[in-house]
Amino acid sequence: MKVQAIVTRRLRVALHLILAALLLSAALPLQRCFAATPAKVLSFLVLGDWGRGGANLQREVAGQMAKAAAAYGAQFVISTGDNFYEDGVSSVNSAAWRKSFEDVYTQPELQVPWYPTVGNHDHRGNVQAQVDYSRKSSRWRMPSLYYNVTQQLPGGGLAEFFFLDTELLLNGSGHDANAQWRWLEAGLAKSKADWRVVVGHHPVYSEGSMHGNTPELVQKLKPLLDRYHVQLYLNGHDHDLQHIVVDGVNYVTSGAGSSTRTTRSGPYSRFSLGSTSGFVWMGMTRDSLTARFIDWRGRERYAFAQAR
Repeated sequence: MKVQAIVTRRLRVALHLILAALLLSAALPLQRCFAATPAKVLSFLVLGDWGRGGANLQREVAGQMAKAAAAYGAQFVISTGDNFYEDGVSSVNSAAWRKSFEDVYTQPELQVPWYPTVGNHDHRGNVQAQVDYSRKSSRWRMPSLYYNVTQQLPGGGLAEFFFLDTELLLNGSGHDANAQWRWLEAGLAKSKADWRVVVGHHPVYSEGSMHGNTPELVQKLKPLLDRYHVQLYLNGHDHDLQHIVVDGVNYVTSGAGSSTRTTRSGPYSRFSLGSTSGFVWMGMTRDSLTARFIDWRGRERYAFAQAR
């Protein structure tokens, strides 16, 4: 019976991946590939480096996010930081909340929970105000500067997301950084989730033309991701869309929410797209992860599928 169960599970995983491969190989425009998306997934959007008062294609990206959210049944949005340019917000009443968030992401499909991280530009302002805005907004869900969220997967299983303040890890006081490192390792060590995802603003690995790899995170964060079998790291900071795989960990940059920069490809790159605003859609089951990289015109530019 045990052997039969193992075989059955392997067949189920294989079928998931075959289906995903068939869907992804089509590389259809977004509007044409919606109907082919499996319904029973944990569905969410990933957006970064966006808050520019609707300018630099921010509003156009928001429109395509709403279409993707409607088609894929997105349950929440993850923000990889630099939520408000150039200098964050000063309070929960700052005009930037309306100009760059409430008046841009207006569509009903985007009135879902948003789980943000903060970036270096957010730290130029009052980052505590971004935490406090959670008490004012029904969709802005940021209980502290670093936190975790657990989500149920359709058909059983769990996905756990660990949201970091990488600006504090890199440039904060030693006390603040050490406390956050201890929190992260303790959380990863006790996590029973099928999918473990870490989200931060700064990349571990990147081929972006402005920033690239973050040596401190390669030295300190990567060993934790490897040791505790984290499958996915999400970040922004470089204003582009990327997929890099190093030692089995998927490193996804989604930092093209408005203004963009050029990028390049490196030895670990699977996909690298610069000078193009956009976002990422992701869908999870217990056995597989599917990701689609979508530009501001609604075109799917790249996709991948990953077995657990």
